[in-house]
Amino acid sequence: MTNKTKSWVYFLLLLAILTQGYVAFAEAPASPMLFVYPQGQSIGLSWTGIQNAKGYTLYYAPYPGGEYVGEADLGDVREISFDLWPGAAFYVALKAYNEDGTGDFSNFEHFTIDSDETGTGGITLSAAGHPENTLMAVVEIETPEAASVYIEFSAENVESHQTAASQWGTRHEITVAGMRAETTYSLKAVAIYEDGTRATSQPVTFTTATLPEGAPTVSLISNQTGSSGGITFFGISQGPQDDSDTPTYWGVDEAGEIVWYLHGDTSASGTSFIRKGGTGELLTFESSAIRTVDAAGETVAVNNLQSAGRYHHDAVILPNGNVMALTNETGTFNGESLTGDRIVELDPDGRVVWEWSSFDHLDTGRFPGSLSRNESRDGSLDWSHANALFYIAEEDALLISFRSQSWVVKIDHATGNIIWIMGECTGISQGFTANFFTLTAGTWMSSQHAPLVTDSGEILIYDNRNETNGSTLNSRAVKYILDESNMTAVQTWEAVAPKYTFSLGDVDELDGGNVLISAGGPSGLGPGSDSSAHILEVNDAAPSETLWEITVDSSVYRAERIGWADFLGSFE
Repeated sequence: MTNKTKSWVYFLLLLAILTQGYVAFAEAPASPMLFVYPQGQSIGLSWTGIQNAKGYTLYYAPYPGGEYVGEADLGDVREISFDLWPGAAFYVALKAYNEDGTGDFSNFEHFTIDSDETGTGGITLSAAGHPENTLMAVVEIETPEAASVYIEFSAENVESHQTAASQWGTRHEITVAGMRAETTYSLKAVAIYEDGTRATSQPVTFTTATLPEGAPTVSLISNQTGSSGGITFFGISQGPQDDSDTPTYWGVDEAGEIVWYLHGDTSASGTSFIRKGGTGELLTFESSAIRTVDAAGETVAVNNLQSAGRYHHDAVILPNGNVMALTNETGTFNGESLTGDRIVELDPDGRVVWEWSSFDHLDTGRFPGSLSRNESRDGSLDWSHANALFYIAEEDALLISFRSQSWVVKIDHATGNIIWIMGECTGISQGFTANFFTLTAGTWMSSQHAPLVTDSGEILIYDNRNETNGSTLNSRAVKYILDESNMTAVQTWEAVAPKYTFSLGDVDELDGGNVLISAGGPSGLGPGSDSSAHILEVNDAAPSETLWEITVDSSVYRAERIGWADFLGSFE
């Protein structure tokens, strides 16, 4: 610290002491909190309001020397901004005053105005289209000294967002994702330097290109106050006749506009879907792997599932890094060939470390409806048809949805034993024993998908209702509360989907308690079936209210809502 700096600090301390002594004898106002916002050649100051203040005085001195102290009466305003010359640098502090006296100093701050005439702090940036993705821009930035940089991007009538910050350095390359097609955006680089100061570049414009051929048609039906917002991700069905170059995975914003797709993806067989990974990461479920990608579509990690066999429908990554996946197995029981399900757990090296067989634990003599007698391609009966896994970390337990049995089964991971079964207990074979719940209110699910445990401990399920014993075919999201001590269950809530879905379907609990429903399957088999997907967000009221809804002109297995900051990896 130089002698001039020391003198300035001692002066301020003395002034503060004298002021405190004065205030002790009067009801002077408290001290405000001061905020400083450098922006190119301008400086902005704002401060917290003090209840009994009549006005505020600004004190300023050259930084770092403090050769003199100036002051200015600001009246009763709460913020000011003004332009200064390149290289200008000042200490600033504030006091509130009223007729009884002057309060204490606010916090002391200092700032330095950019030394170059452009007001960009020497930051340069340029933007070019991504070589493989029409909705992304590759931005190159140079800073005059080592910094971490992020990009702010916005467009007319589009909310502003920011990317994750770059690694430390003077040369940076950032891919901007999350933009609409054929839209002109303003891009600005914000550099954060070692001392915490920030500088913002001059903006550049970038116009995105058209969507790739084969993009799904998305229509916004509703967008109401109360929706949690964010990007809704889904995978579209790809049939044999589809162009293999058409991306599988897509994301739409709150207005139903496509803002993301995964270029160069490898689709799964019929059940392509996407889930949230870590911050700034997505999990795509492909034919023989779970791929982790970042917002820019770059592969971060791959969990290879080839050693599990041909996995289907679902897989989960456990907290220890192992992966559990659903696979099929075939066996003959009572003279009938059955297709059942085996859960396989793989360690990070692809070794099988745990297995669980539906043949060993479920009733191979139970056929509750036509789904359990559907013939698979090899002629065996589709007896169990598991379609979802949900891991309960605090209990080391699993929920498994067996669609053909209309059962949700909870098993102990450590022992493999069945803890309980949700669903009808009719038609079970003599000698089969399990813990079934008695439903005291509502109706059980039928031919369901996607069970999960909510934050409040309820079980949330997408209920297709294929086999409802004469009940109306209304697919729905439904919640149950379970009393595991007395083995009773109560239906607590439901939201009827806009369409009946013969197959597919998904449901998720969003932050704040809203529910995202994907009524993504066809309404039936054969000509005339409605194969479009309805994806909607509802609240948990009774009856529920639809807050957001889109339609997609394709079947969709599952949908996932991810907030902007979680998707981009930013700190919005």
